[in-house]
Amino acid sequence: MDRQQIDLGAGLLLLIAIVSLAFIALRAANFDALGGASTYSLAVSFENIGNLKAQSPVKSSGIIVGRIAALSLDQENFEAIAHVDIDQRYSFPDDSTFAIVSTNLLGEQYINIVAGGSETALADGDRALGNSALILEDLIGKFIFDKAAE
Repeated sequence: MDRQQIDLGAGLLLLIAIVSLAFIALRAANFDALGGASTYSLAVSFENIGNLKAQSPVKSSGIIVGRIAALSLDQENFEAIAHVDIDQRYSFPDDSTFAIVSTNLLGEQYINIVAGGSETALADGDRALGNSALILEDLIGKFIFDKAAE
């Protein structure tokens, strides 16, 4: 074997390793950038989204069932809208509860879905009402002002 063949083999091996690592990283992040599962979209309105970010997970019973595609502001009633993409494998009743929760006091926030009991399921393009995030600073401020008022 000459030097050129060895370099070509090493380069191919390195390329395969990089592609494999990228694939593993995307799967570990539960991010199907390679044309994964089909989804349906929902718009969930909140009074306050706290530190919620695009691409944050949407979970139900601790299982990731979707991702937040985008965040926007409704210009009519000035509420935050989280546009979420839910995996087609998961169907939720139209009276399900959407809430912003944190993994811990300082951790990331995500949307948690608690399924309701309705016979009618949410469909692509539906709008739902969510429970706003608890803002730690607001709770501390309220506690301090309540104690000062006493």
